[in-house]
Amino acid sequence: MSAPRIVLDASVVLAAVMTPNRRSASCLLVEAVGSGAVVLVVSPPVTAEYRRTVEEHRSDAHLDDPLGLVLDLAAAADLVEPVRVQVGKADPSDDVYLGTALAGRAAYLATFDRRHLLPLDPFKGVRVLTPGDLLRDLRGRL
Repeated sequence: MSAPRIVLDASVVLAAVMTPNRRSASCLLVEAVGSGAVVLVVSPPVTAEYRRTVEEHRSDAHLDDPLGLVLDLAAAADLVEPVRVQVGKADPSDDVYLGTALAGRAAYLATFDRRHLLPLDPFKGVRVLTPGDLLRDLRGRL
């Protein structure tokens, strides 16, 4: 069985950088990317959002090198060009995550965005879940 393909939105990456709890769902997903248990799918706009978000909160990070985490994630990921999707008018960056998931044939999009993204689950075959729900869905496969 091949590793599940996932997209992490910037809120999940930021949570992994900010939490002192290394066993949080966000941290476990980042760890799963590093181990190859899942395949992270990113696009240039997604990696730019990761960098911007982490840089904005760098002084509060619980990691010594939060930007290093972003660079490691990008290096381990499959890079795709997002397909054009227009769903949300409130936050156009949501469309980029969905377009990246579709272009990269991701099975999952992990997010904390309860207002815009989570209500879309499923979106054109992509499960849109919180990190905790995604880990529960993958139980036994990681």
